[in-house]
Amino acid sequence: MLMTTLNPPQAALPQRPRGEAGFPRLQPLSFRFQTDQKEQVGMSEPETKTNPKYTMRRVQLGRTAQLDELAHACGQVYSRTLICFWRTVRHKGLWLKPRHLMRLIPTDPEHLLHAHTVDAAVQAFFAGLSSWRERHTMDPNAKPPRRRKWYFKVEYKSSAIRLHESLLILSNGRENAPLVLFWEWDLPKTVVIHWTGSEYEAIATYQIGKDLPEEEELSLEERRAEHTVGIDLGEVVRREVA
Repeated sequence: MLMTTLNPPQAALPQRPRGEAGFPRLQPLSFRFQTDQKEQVGMSEPETKTNPKYTMRRVQLGRTAQLDELAHACGQVYSRTLICFWRTVRHKGLWLKPRHLMRLIPTDPEHLLHAHTVDAAVQAFFAGLSSWRERHTMDPNAKPPRRRKWYFKVEYKSSAIRLHESLLILSNGRENAPLVLFWEWDLPKTVVIHWTGSEYEAIATYQIGKDLPEEEELSLEERRAEHTVGIDLGEVVRREVA
């Protein structure tokens, strides 16, 4: 007797949604895989970074022997940077980078400056060099920085600035006396001391939103009250028409 077994009836399986070409429709990738960022709730767009805003405050310092010594020390660092750079270009044909000369010139000859102040003097030369390159594209007669400096600006970065009881203490290194200024404002980001022609001036830089609130914009009437504009009308000629 021949016996056959039949498979029991099975319920029909639900059909999966298929694409236009008949292939299974795939789910879109997660947000973090598409943008290489962490997954955010609500698929919101990542925040964009904006450049910080800065403001400056100028303070007149007069002239002292300590300021003359510091400015002369920065002038020596700037001049050594200039000489080493152009001498290397002339003899070797190599254009050194800032990091090369910052390693070659770690301090001033008399050891009067903070290490970061020395770096700032070296970087100032390369800033002038970059400015010359940009201007040379429009003005072929522009000349690069080649003059030595007997005095130069003294720049203090945040690592050398400290505020204590209305005194701004600018460090000149561990073994040197700091430059102390009476200061009734907040701690600045950087301080640059330069010669104006009659005395030294300190330019303090603040970042708006952290150290100093943003100043309110003046109205048109307030600006007119503070500023005066003069207009030259030129020569008035009277002509008679027949």
